[in-house]
Amino acid sequence: MRKFFFFFFFATLTSFAQAQISDEEAKQIYQDAEEQYEAGSFYNSYTICYQLKEKMEKWTPKTLYLLIKSIYNNLESSKDKSEEHIKKSYENYSIFSKYSNDFFQLIDKTTYPTEKYNEILQIHQYFEQGLKNYEYEKNRKPEDAINFLNECAAKFKRTKKDITSTDNWETSYSLHDSTLQIDIFIQSRNTAARFNNVQRERILIDLSKAWFEDRGFEKVPYSNNQRMGLYIVSTKSFKNKYEVYDNIIWYDAKHYIRSLEYPLQEFEQQLNGRGGYGSRYVQDGYRIYYTFDEFSNEFISDYYYKRIFDAFEFLINYYGGGTPQEKKQETKSKF
Repeated sequence: MRKFFFFFFFATLTSFAQAQISDEEAKQIYQDAEEQYEAGSFYNSYTICYQLKEKMEKWTPKTLYLLIKSIYNNLESSKDKSEEHIKKSYENYSIFSKYSNDFFQLIDKTTYPTEKYNEILQIHQYFEQGLKNYEYEKNRKPEDAINFLNECAAKFKRTKKDITSTDNWETSYSLHDSTLQIDIFIQSRNTAARFNNVQRERILIDLSKAWFEDRGFEKVPYSNNQRMGLYIVSTKSFKNKYEVYDNIIWYDAKHYIRSLEYPLQEFEQQLNGRGGYGSRYVQDGYRIYYTFDEFSNEFISDYYYKRIFDAFEFLINYYGGGTPQEKKQETKSKF
């Protein structure tokens, strides 16, 4: 199921004469928002305040004050009872900073309660600091995300070593319009057998039809370890009256040979010559940490799992896919 964990809204201010609801209804909606805030459900309070503004077609100081406080508490509290978290991003901080500026324009500083004014002033400064912290996102390009993923693939190569075999992975990421292409070359040297195993895989993900699903921690096959089950989900469509998953295609081919060579050109010739050699539509999605050594100390301690998520998230949002589930661990890294 597609889950949405953050929203950003674009406000358009109009005159009060255009209000579409009665005073009594507005009071009731505001009271609902206030009750959610007092109960610690800041995200719910935030969304109700915005719904009230949409119905009234204008902000009032009272509603805007509660909305700004709800946003701030949601961003800063890990205990929001709504269990929904607004994403920290340059775009969102820009919108929230505009809310606080709108507030200052609506009120009369000389008559407005000083304590409340100072509260919003401090929150406004917090939003402005958020803009500075995430300024790098303004000019971020898809190529930046691809370069970062390739750096991580080289830095955290998947390997496997036991008594009889050693596996080495080489991975590259590239973009072709809105399609993310992941090429994998796996060399498996088996000291107990006559032949070695070489394998190539190519995964094509249409980012314009992609979104995330967090399946929590899942058991690693043939191991006692657990891994993060964060997937790009497959979408369904109908072809010739049959339901298929059409936004992720996975090609693979394996050879048992003495050498550990399998040129990419040979693999691509097989793909072109056999109409999608070894291809399959992917039903259960693509796990974004598939190509990385996700259990290395540096990968964990330097939050590369979060930074890799950010890179995939940026690509999916850039090309119009769905909204990924927000993670709480923050980092000031570009990715």
